[in-house]
Amino acid sequence: MPEAGGAHLVLAAALSRTDAAYEHPESLVWRDAGSLLAVLHLTATALDLGFCILGPLGHDIVMGLRGPPTLIAVGTAAVGEVI
Repeated sequence: MPEAGGAHLVLAAALSRTDAAYEHPESLVWRDAGSLLAVLHLTATALDLGFCILGPLGHDIVMGLRGPPTLIAVGTAAVGEVI
């Protein structure tokens, strides 16, 4: 994808924050990530941008961040101009 240009998004969630308030936090985090990706896709389409949800979750990128140890990757996407 190097020639694609645009931006790559990596979604991450702090599972410990959700776990502090809800039972079965993983289920909520995955649902929220899916909803966010859907809204981002609709918004990009409305702005005449290309949007593609990617297969990798982005674990390697999130592991390189200096966030809390409970930070988990929940999705990746590419967004950019349609040529």
